[in-house]
Amino acid sequence: MGTAAELVATSYAPVVRQVPREDYELIHATVAKGSTDAEFRLLVHMANNYGLDPLLKEIWCVKRNQNDPALIMCSRDGYLKVAQDHPDYEGLLSFVVREGDEFSIDASEYSITHRMGAKRGAILGAWARCDRRGRRPQICFVDFEEYKGNSPVWSKYPSAMIQKVAEVFVLKRQFTINGLVTKEELDAGEVPSPPVIDAQYSIAAPEPSPKMACETCGAELTQGQANYSQTAYHKSLCPKHQKSAAAAQVKTAGRAAEAPAPEPVVSSSDPSARITASTLATLTKKVDAWKALGADDVAVASLMSKYGSATPEHLTELRALDLIDALQAQIDNPDPFVNE
Repeated sequence: MGTAAELVATSYAPVVRQVPREDYELIHATVAKGSTDAEFRLLVHMANNYGLDPLLKEIWCVKRNQNDPALIMCSRDGYLKVAQDHPDYEGLLSFVVREGDEFSIDASEYSITHRMGAKRGAILGAWARCDRRGRRPQICFVDFEEYKGNSPVWSKYPSAMIQKVAEVFVLKRQFTINGLVTKEELDAGEVPSPPVIDAQYSIAAPEPSPKMACETCGAELTQGQANYSQTAYHKSLCPKHQKSAAAAQVKTAGRAAEAPAPEPVVSSSDPSARITASTLATLTKKVDAWKALGADDVAVASLMSKYGSATPEHLTELRALDLIDALQAQIDNPDPFVNE
């Protein structure tokens, strides 16, 4: 009989997260624009295979023109999520190397020595090491001049971006993550050939969703419009009446602000306690900060829905605090939002 570690390793099955069929239309319209039916199904297959969420920009599709195959892109956080889901994952270390630092790698011993200098100069690159139980470590150093891009994100966050390149390098090799491309590889021109999909290839279309209609005027809704409206307003509304509902919410919130009630005492362990005014104010600031880095309304609504509601006022206090932590993580580790 094997050891406990051996039993875990042999019985491991990847975390299964299936993309809901009701999200297909929203995904196709936002993070897979222009993709063919076959290319879109490939995106869904890769998302399901690695347990990634397209609406959180962990994985998405880029179609630069109709003559070239689509590229399936993955963020650094997506690669890290795949690794962290594996029971043998033991950790990831990385750092940026600058002029003035003491830095060396002993490849034969899988060791890295890095001491920051008192006066640090220009960025030289970044190193990373990923450990997995039962395997040798994966280590690397990536040169800044080879990878630096010309996008606004690279200009504003050069240290964070080159560090992500190094981390993705070791994560891909340590956990054999294939078929995905990072934005950093795309900028550097190091993109593997995507699978060529025959234009004549056909696949079964997703089962059609039942038709939805606006509860106010009866106008037909897409599944994405219905999903968003149900999340934000708890009823099916067309875009026109969504605006009216939003205006009514603002008006109601204004009346409440004119006569504020005492903030309730919230137990930190009560899962049903509603969000307090101070937590709501903090949450609003975090959302605005994330949007300033490039997040759009779809990404914000999708992330908030993971914690109970796309409308902040409907969140519980505990869920709101967890959401604030998630937003801060997005702000601290910005990923480029692709608008191809």
